[in-house]
Amino acid sequence: MAASPLRVAVVGGGLSGGVCAALLQRQGLAVQLFDPGKRLGGMASSGRVKLGKANIRMDVGAQFMVATDQRFQQLLDSPIMAGLVREWQGRFGVLGARGGEVLSRDVVLESGMMRTPSRPSNARADKEQEADEVAEKEQSQSPINYYRFLEGSREQRLYTGVGGVGMLVPALLDRFSVKTHRASVQELSFQLPHVGHCGCWTLQTSCGMIQAFDAVVLANHDP
Repeated sequence: MAASPLRVAVVGGGLSGGVCAALLQRQGLAVQLFDPGKRLGGMASSGRVKLGKANIRMDVGAQFMVATDQRFQQLLDSPIMAGLVREWQGRFGVLGARGGEVLSRDVVLESGMMRTPSRPSNARADKEQEADEVAEKEQSQSPINYYRFLEGSREQRLYTGVGGVGMLVPALLDRFSVKTHRASVQELSFQLPHVGHCGCWTLQTSCGMIQAFDAVVLANHDP
């Protein structure tokens, strides 16, 4: 008799939670994902906005993703994501610097308009000026620098989901048949192991569902 698969609850349906749930399900675990939001994807989700007679899809948070971690790059290039992601070819609306033009990424890169302006050498004392230069250098080299995708090389690729960044998490969960619940977790408790029982997590949701799991992954910003 085959053993039952490990039961895993993933709390949080953003990009991290969605990828985690899909990968665990792919490994043969019995995964269920819980998220109370209106849309799966968290800050990588999309919604619809009505402007006049037009019904426009609008990204709620991020419009694209930048792979600053080699493991994330490998995931984006893997068969797991095949057909779900594409390179982002959007344009940037730049106000003031170029008269409000909408420019391609290449033009923005060449102009350097998004770079942090350098301070005049006589603005501070030498020691303070040196400290500022060190801080600015560290910021420019940081993988979490928000301007890095504009002042880096063109080889740094930007990604989005096929159909928009908000389509990525739902499509990934659907590809691996992950069961999802649109509810928040109200209570989470652990029953210690005892004779004949290995211990488990008990999860209760805002919909009144109470269910046992062997493991819980917290991938939400407010556990």
